[in-house]
Amino acid sequence: MPDEGGPHERTIMAWPGNQNLNYQGNGTLVRMKNELTAIAKAISDFEPVTLLVSQEQATDARRRFERCGQYGVEIEVMGINDLEPWMRDAAPTFVFGEEQRSDLHGVDFNFNGWGGRYPSDNAHLARQFLRDNRIPRVEASIVLEGGALETDGEGTLMATKSSILNSNRNPGKSQKAVEEELNRVLGVSKVIWVPGLRKHDVTDDHIDALARFVAPGKVALSRPAPGSGVWAAVYNVTKNILSQATDAKGQTLQIIDLPEADTNEADMVVSYVNYYLVNGGVICPRFGSPETDENAKRMLHSLFPEREIVQVYIHEIALNGGGIHCMTQQIPASEP
Repeated sequence: MPDEGGPHERTIMAWPGNQNLNYQGNGTLVRMKNELTAIAKAISDFEPVTLLVSQEQATDARRRFERCGQYGVEIEVMGINDLEPWMRDAAPTFVFGEEQRSDLHGVDFNFNGWGGRYPSDNAHLARQFLRDNRIPRVEASIVLEGGALETDGEGTLMATKSSILNSNRNPGKSQKAVEEELNRVLGVSKVIWVPGLRKHDVTDDHIDALARFVAPGKVALSRPAPGSGVWAAVYNVTKNILSQATDAKGQTLQIIDLPEADTNEADMVVSYVNYYLVNGGVICPRFGSPETDENAKRMLHSLFPEREIVQVYIHEIALNGGGIHCMTQQIPASEP
């Protein structure tokens, strides 16, 4: 599994359906579509976007994205009635063969609606996308979502036990067995586990809202706002573990705190760490908190000085449990 910061062929996103049971009221869905549109347009300034849509939503999507960015947004109609937008979790995780970077495959991690919390039409999306695009499928023997995986591209994976080593996804499977399967399908040689937190959000605390590799040996860690309760404890435990950990090459990790905004909305997922790397850029969230929004942009510029930092305002997406990284899945670029 390559590092997200490597070159991309394109980004996969999805247009949510009108009947999705996860959203409360039509106004919520309208606002979410507006935020998703802004994210897709920002990404299309850096690389092509493929937007998956149901047949009944195709006209609406084409109208919105008729002229979009330098690279454009391509509409791909799927035979799924009620698409959800969380492509990080339901779309395939893309990997290359051991020998060459031209050998692209997609790993199907058997998406089960975040541990069966939500019945989902996206359960077979990975299989269908790979078949339709003629990309070889790798069937995993474990269940997880793409947001549960964070790799440096050099053999190290970070993950939370709360999400992957959970009976709602992988009942009866030991940590050793899960690690062996991750090694097999992703080509990693070391997994750094942090406890995470179960049942406080729909994902059981995905790593991509908590800690991200900026580069091999360098990790950005989400530092919650004061008064964040259980999330402060998660932060402290995670920082302690990562500070003592070594990666697949034996080097210790440098930890950089990224302070989060205080939105005063308990159910809102607020994570600047849930950014998305694109070709030459970083697409990151803005939550309407001027001081922390500006600080996050400044810090990300210092972490990725060679990339353009683009902030996109999100609120409805965060209230529904996600962020910019959650809405996207990259297809890495193959080499000739």
